[in-house]
Amino acid sequence: MSAPAGAAPPAQAAPPPRAPGRTPSRAPALVAALVGLPGAGKTSAARAIAGQASAAGVAACVLSLDEALGPVDPSFDPAAWQAARRTLVAGVAARLAEAAREQAVSPPSAEPGECSLQPGSQTTQPPQPPQPPPQLLLVDDTHHLAAMRQELYRAARAGGAAYAQVWCDCPLDVALRRNAARPQSRRVPGEVVARTARQMDAPRPPRGAAEQQLWHRLLAAWGPPVPPPTAPDPDSDRRRHDDRAATAASALHLLDVASRRAVAAALSELPQAARPAAAAALDERRKALLRAARAAHAGGGGGSGSATGENPPRDNSAAAAAAVASAASLDALLAGFVDSAAAAARQAAALAAAGVTPGS
Repeated sequence: MSAPAGAAPPAQAAPPPRAPGRTPSRAPALVAALVGLPGAGKTSAARAIAGQASAAGVAACVLSLDEALGPVDPSFDPAAWQAARRTLVAGVAARLAEAAREQAVSPPSAEPGECSLQPGSQTTQPPQPPQPPPQLLLVDDTHHLAAMRQELYRAARAGGAAYAQVWCDCPLDVALRRNAARPQSRRVPGEVVARTARQMDAPRPPRGAAEQQLWHRLLAAWGPPVPPPTAPDPDSDRRRHDDRAATAASALHLLDVASRRAVAAALSELPQAARPAAAAALDERRKALLRAARAAHAGGGGGSGSATGENPPRDNSAAAAAAVASAASLDALLAGFVDSAAAAARQAAALAAAGVTPGS
């Protein structure tokens, strides 16, 4: 499901649908991961959904990485970010455990006003205590890697909950502009926003849902609890190896394309006469970059995203952790190459201006 990031709900919203009952086809809780860049409007969307869900009789709660992280450190400490992520996922698990305890002491009851007659009896069934309301946990974080979403999927499965994702699509320039307008304590460093955009492993949901429709779409996606893991498969090791190889090849392909664009951008700044020699030098640097990337990526793995609660991210913890590390290493390699390509282009331009031929 997709939303125009940060869109405000209309003044006259449609009446909220009735809260989901506790039935075999619908779990007592739903974990919904919001996915998108910093500044994409995830917090605004989460608050709008929570308000409409509460009006429908659902106990809605927004769990935010910002709250777990506290004021943003301008230097962006990765260790603090990882600790906040662990706190966030642990908070989801704790909420689900509490909801399970509440549901356990309150069995499903008949609808208000209904009664049942026992065969041969003239008395009605005594009324049952009301059920606790269904729980909606909206998890507000970037979730830009499938490995992050996989953590929430596993937490939902362990807690007997359903799982869904809300993709808040937003162009990088818009996200950067909104992020820059935030108070200093909530402003994410611009380079972190840009890196998140480069690493974004977005779900592939249907497009075009307005924000006021998101609660309705989440309600429609609220299905049974996440099923338990399947039985061990003798071919699973081979498939994991193949998956990792495919992820590595995909990441290297993206690096290849990005480095070609970096070379083209650097050459476009040069005088025409200086371009042939500079192109040859930059191409050699680019080949060295790809060799280094292949060496760094030799043991990498990956995961895949899901657009609905029915097709989960792949449950492959080791490969997911390797994907995070590999994405960071490839991003660092590309950033270094862009800087070196720009420096080489400036040097070639200076030599051309001085009438010096490279290598002479």
